Amino acid sequence: QQIDVLETMTPMDFLEFRDLLMPASGFQSIQFKLFENKMGLEPGLRVVYNNVNYKEHFTKELQAQLESSELEPSLFQVIEKWLERTPFLEDATFNFWESYKESVEKMFAIEHEMISENPLLNKESKERNYKIMQDSKEIFTGLFDETAFAKLKNEGYWRLSHKAVLASLFIHLYRDMPVLHLPFALLTAIKDIDENLTHWRYRHALMVQRMLGTKVGTGGSSGAKYLKDSTEQHKIFKDFFQLTTFFIPRSKLPELSVELKKKLDFYYNH
Repeated sequence: QQIDVLETMTPMDFLEFRDLLMPASGFQSIQFKLFENKMGLEPGLRVVYNNVNYKEHFTKELQAQLESSELEPSLFQVIEKWLERTPFLEDATFNFWESYKESVEKMFAIEHEMISENPLLNKESKERNYKIMQDSKEIFTGLFDETAFAKLKNEGYWRLSHKAVLASLFIHLYRDMPVLHLPFALLTAIKDIDENLTHWRYRHALMVQRMLGTKVGTGGSSGAKYLKDSTEQHKIFKDFFQLTTFFIPRSKLPELSVELKKKLDFYYNH
């Protein structure tokens, strides 16, 4: 609720005491940076401001804390390793993924037809939508080709490993199976955290723009622009959100084998 309180002030009222905050900054505080590192925000993913490493804005003692936090296991790394250990994928790979691919390809075909027959779209709009759909199809194909997946990961589309992404997809698709209830709840909680962080950053950026316009931030950053850029770039678990592109209605999901259903029931022990 802190931002709600700040927004009750006018920009001129805020400027009366703003200089007293120097060089404090919520976004650039040591606590927030440590929290981001613990969540799994890698140094290479950070928005660079003032053309220096983010740690350079802190004292040597605090820099040591940040460097130490970068070396410790993050939530992202722990979740990735946990997903990679999902025991059901090997059994499901041969038949399940082929059936699933067919279902998603049918979904793409339906979307193509919807674009083609939409009377509200002109030629340019249709071409743009076709391009978006084609890009999605290529990314989907990469889910089943480790070389193509590695290329997409190097380009920054995926952060998780190939096996972890497939495990996450399987958990989301079959979340109603007894053994997957808790894994799905955990992934949902993680998405909630990431979404709330993004929401907080966005609210912060809007509040700064409202109060300061294009002034430099109290922590020395470029103010609203830095906040807006980091809102988009500092998403940590974006892979979980991107997977929804390939979700299909529950009624269209491939039927799991009897053996796999048994393994996904409560009495399954791995």
